[in-house]
Amino acid sequence: MPDEKINLLSLANQVSLAAVENEALFHEWLKKITEDEVEDILKFSLYLAVFQKASDLHFKPYPDRISALLRKQGELEEVFSFSPVWFEPLLRIMKNWSGLPSYKTGLPQEGRLVLPFEKNELFVRVSFFPTVLGEKVVCRVLNFKDNLMPLEKLGMELPILEKYIEFLKTKTGMVIICGSAGSGKTTTLYASLLWLLRNSERTMNFYTIEDPVEYIVDEFNQTQVNPMTGLTFASGLRSLLRQDPNVLAVGEIRDSETALIALEAGLTGHLIFATLHAENTKGGLARLEQFGASKTAIQMSVGAVLHQKLVPKQCGFCLGKGCLQCGGKGCQGMTGRFSLEILEMK
Repeated sequence: MPDEKINLLSLANQVSLAAVENEALFHEWLKKITEDEVEDILKFSLYLAVFQKASDLHFKPYPDRISALLRKQGELEEVFSFSPVWFEPLLRIMKNWSGLPSYKTGLPQEGRLVLPFEKNELFVRVSFFPTVLGEKVVCRVLNFKDNLMPLEKLGMELPILEKYIEFLKTKTGMVIICGSAGSGKTTTLYASLLWLLRNSERTMNFYTIEDPVEYIVDEFNQTQVNPMTGLTFASGLRSLLRQDPNVLAVGEIRDSETALIALEAGLTGHLIFATLHAENTKGGLARLEQFGASKTAIQMSVGAVLHQKLVPKQCGFCLGKGCLQCGGKGCQGMTGRFSLEILEMK
């Protein structure tokens, strides 16, 4: 390793641009690190995930190495590996930063860590899961407030966007945002809330209850569920109805009690958003029925069902032909594809 300490943040940017000589420098450094520098592996990995626009960072244990992988445009690929000698210190650092007990190794654990990043903070959701070779770690890199996307940039076709905004102006009823895991439902949820915040002529009282809170917005009252203390989606939502809200957002409906309370809130003049795992708009409504909601309650409360999925976005440099910027794939990043059903509330 050179006498001068590597600027990892700068190196992350250089490696993300496929500078081969810097990749070689980084791998040489990995062979010679000390325990004091294990923290730098973690910081480098997370910053690299940001620079390469990855949604997830994985640390996967093998008998002879620890593999660091990034999920980019839906595909998982190894970006580097390091000695398993340094994995235990790395796990200890990650758990300490996430507020988790480092001595627990045989049970799944979830937490969140925050790192300074440029003028913002980097929020990372961390999941630890035991395997026969050691703990597998998956980090979901969450966006910053300044990177929250407006509705107009999500990829909605203009007729769908106009129809959806027209419904938001009513400020009443229930909005279901559905799609598969990792399809960007939370991004759309916050884009919707921010549209209301910026386009309302009166002060509105916003509440969210989530697991975890993925975006921090000062103007919103945001709550993280904590089953250990009895704060669940259902109990939190029931209490929030007594907080004089205008707009409520439920990070995800996972059980019958939450579904029924959310539908009730939609009946009482609130605008309430909720996300669901479903394959289409009709599937979103069917999920509510599976949770025990009656067709009558759904018809009286639900005003809009928005379904989305992520698809590759055409590279803006080569227009799909393949170039160095997109790694010859012809696409760079992801965009949303949406379908919308507006229901006549009865």
